[in-house]
Amino acid sequence: MVAPSCIPPVQRLGPDDDLAPVLALLRSAFAYMEGRIDPPSSMTRIGLDELRAEAAQKELWVIPALPPESATAPGVLTASDTASAMGSLADTLPATGPTLPQIPDTDTDTDTDTDTDTDTDKGVARPAPNGNPIAPKACVILTPAPDHLYVGKLAVADGSRGQGLARILIDHADHRARALALPELRLQVRVELTGNQAAFTRMGFREIGRTTHAGYARPTSITYARAVDPSAPTDNPAQPEA
Repeated sequence: MVAPSCIPPVQRLGPDDDLAPVLALLRSAFAYMEGRIDPPSSMTRIGLDELRAEAAQKELWVIPALPPESATAPGVLTASDTASAMGSLADTLPATGPTLPQIPDTDTDTDTDTDTDTDTDKGVARPAPNGNPIAPKACVILTPAPDHLYVGKLAVADGSRGQGLARILIDHADHRARALALPELRLQVRVELTGNQAAFTRMGFREIGRTTHAGYARPTSITYARAVDPSAPTDNPAQPEA
């Protein structure tokens, strides 16, 4: 069991924070997909205005940069469950599940390097002040829907892989879903990114369908879901009270 003091804090950022470092993280994290996925990732088109709009309308969470001694503290979650971040896993996952109707090219790209303003859970995370820390180690955008919480734009910085950060953000998403009374998490992974598919499967996600970008005759994304345990406590163990 990981000691709470060894788990990095998670901060929520808003549209008035400095989001340029987050945008840089996303672009860097998704860059490896160029030439691997078709159609290309929407991250090649997103700018600061779009990211600010997402921070205003959804939930943008980051793991900020920490001192080196904190990042390597004993007990930090291991990489075995979390190297999903940028195609760092080579395992393959059989293609199963129904094909869903064609969808427009909104490109939510979970692809762990995947895609409310409802602060109902006081103490889940400390609000980030204006002028957020430079170069966050990881980020995620959560989007509430009527029957699930969508996990998107999950990215881990190149130098921060292997520290369990992807799993920490997934666990935080699970906590947020419970706080919002939503029964499951969902995310999408491109069909070409078999390593990410295997990583999410190990984290307890299951394939529930496939979608097709506009203009394509074949499925281009796989949708995964993971049930949320409504009986679990809503206090976030990653955010111990001071």
